[in-house]
Amino acid sequence: EEARKNLDSVDPSPTPSSARPHILVWLNESVFDPSILPLHPSEKIPNFEMFKAQDQDLARGLARVSTWGGGTWVSEMALVSGLSNEDFGPAGLYAPFTLAHRLTFKITSDLKKAGYHTVVLYPVGKNFCNAESSYFSYGFDEFYEQGSFGNPPLAHKTTDDLWMAQSAFLELDRISEKVKKPIFMFVVTMRNHGPHGATEQNATRA
Repeated sequence: EEARKNLDSVDPSPTPSSARPHILVWLNESVFDPSILPLHPSEKIPNFEMFKAQDQDLARGLARVSTWGGGTWVSEMALVSGLSNEDFGPAGLYAPFTLAHRLTFKITSDLKKAGYHTVVLYPVGKNFCNAESSYFSYGFDEFYEQGSFGNPPLAHKTTDDLWMAQSAFLELDRISEKVKKPIFMFVVTMRNHGPHGATEQNATRA
């Protein structure tokens, strides 16, 4: 009964696009809470604050993901399309080449109908795994590769995550001022790819 009262109080008229909030989606590559692993008691697990419950959490819990340890591009496709690469057998592993141009449903289509301008910030070059071409097939309006939105500090040739976060907010302001629309921004990260605990010189030799 309470839920019906709440629904009845909602104004069904569409919200003007100028009043809609920006949407920023952050894809944090290769992140998981190591405390879930069945390790020996003698193993020391770092205390990661980011995995603890926060007052501002709306939802939290385990999620089924499309890949682990690499192949992040299939998670990118899953977010945009709502589909799993596993639905397409072995060909699904290379979604940017085999599936991107074939998709008929894309979240960007609904966002554009709602007045959004859609943007990707990518942490590596546009030619990596057909990235730029696939994102335009996914329906994004703009694609920014590594180096096209400033000169990021590189760690083992991958873009620093903190720099990506700072750049995302700067670009959000710049692009929204340019297009005068609410922005849907998809930020893809790479730094967690590793290597970890290695010097730049050792990583280069590896």
